[in-house]
Parts: sequence; C-alpha cells; structure tokens
Amino acid sequence: MRFEALLPENYGPELCRLIARVRPELDAYLVTDRSVEEIAGS
Repeated sequence: MRFEALLPENYGPELCRLIARVRPELDAYLVTDRSVEEIAGS
C-alpha cells in the first residue's frame, strides 16, 4: 500500500485495516461524520 496515494479522508479507515492486520485481536472503533456507505466504499 502506498500511503502517498491515500486521500486524507481515507486515513482513518486505512489505519483500522492496518491495525486489524497487525493485531487482529484488537477492536478498532472509527468515529467519524462520514456515512457507513462512504467508508465501506473506500
């Protein structure tokens, strides 16, 4: 994954994905004002 290619609004969701890869036993909660559909599509 090239982080330079990420838009700033995708930093949070991508960070949650990376955490899940490294530490799958942790639960990550993303608090945002974006809709679930927007995040799922990114």
